[in-house]
Amino acid sequence: LLLNLGAVREDERVIYNGLPWQVMSLNLHTVLRNPALDGVIRLPLEIISTLVSRPIKNNLWFPSNRGDYVILPDGTFGQIRVQTPDLIEISVKGGMTMTYNTQEFYTINLINLSRDKTFGVSVTFGFDYNLQPISLTEVPETLKREVQSALENAGYAKHLENLIVELATANASSLDFLVFATMNSAVAKDYFKLNRLIQQTCVAVANANQWNIPFPQLTIHHLPAT
Repeated sequence: LLLNLGAVREDERVIYNGLPWQVMSLNLHTVLRNPALDGVIRLPLEIISTLVSRPIKNNLWFPSNRGDYVILPDGTFGQIRVQTPDLIEISVKGGMTMTYNTQEFYTINLINLSRDKTFGVSVTFGFDYNLQPISLTEVPETLKREVQSALENAGYAKHLENLIVELATANASSLDFLVFATMNSAVAKDYFKLNRLIQQTCVAVANANQWNIPFPQLTIHHLPAT
């Protein structure tokens, strides 16, 4: 091991306690570092000898970086404040802080809005079936035009990458349209604000064009008494 010829080698990747680490230096107390976490850990040689490393090839070190905006599986939205080998701190709405064990957080299936260059905001909005004749033409065209205008007026013009509006589902009581806006990750902190803006614009379009927004309907069949 000390000659860098064993199962663990410097500048390679090992898994320890469920987390990936880069071997920084092999010694009696070997230094391991995860590039996405602040800080390092030191392990004695007897523990290192039980591990096996492999070359690093564009591996993902952690599902988030400090400063990223994420959505947790329970729908909680927040920004990563601190990432250490022990704890993850997330700033959530209202100035509160959530804390996770790092090993536990690594296994969470979260949505990272900041990792890639873009993220998506999806809204499904339903209209009455009396719009069926124009459901593939006028309705999606009007929705797209008005949503794009609303985003531009709200200052998101340079952050809007793409906008899709189309009929998604013919439900039992409504024609449901999908509005999907692809946004630059620079405005990830406004994820729910963007969702509300699109919803509000859909309602405004319905009001301006007198398009009905249907209630869920339940049909009851009454059998005559015998």
